[in-house]
Amino acid sequence: LKFLAVKQGVPGFRVLQGYEHLSAASLLQGGDGLVPGSANVAPALFVALHQAAARGDAGTCARLQVEVEDLGSLHTHGHWLPALKAACAAVGIGNGVPAAPLLPATEDQRRAITAILARHRLVSATSPAPGTGNTAPA
Repeated sequence: LKFLAVKQGVPGFRVLQGYEHLSAASLLQGGDGLVPGSANVAPALFVALHQAAARGDAGTCARLQVEVEDLGSLHTHGHWLPALKAACAAVGIGNGVPAAPLLPATEDQRRAITAILARHRLVSATSPAPGTGNTAPA
């Protein structure tokens, strides 16, 4: 949030940040936008947050921030990038396989990620774990 102070003195300077836990705070304090990884799987959530902040609706921002933080917990299942790749695959973006030397999320990690996505109604609770190649429910 230190960059918000720089913005005040530099015309045209824009502040974008990607740390999910500071999403609402950065927007409400004058940030221009967000670039969080989880916006790849839930863009509508982040658009709603941005719109609420633009209206100065701190209450809605607080409610949406709780959702953002829960969704962001998908990053706690293994390395953040394979977790994000698995989440993207679960919603139909890519195959869930990161570039070497990173390894794909494990089956247990994919199951946990799918459960998080299901809580946010981004996938069915009976969806196969992303990246398994299975088409039948897990």
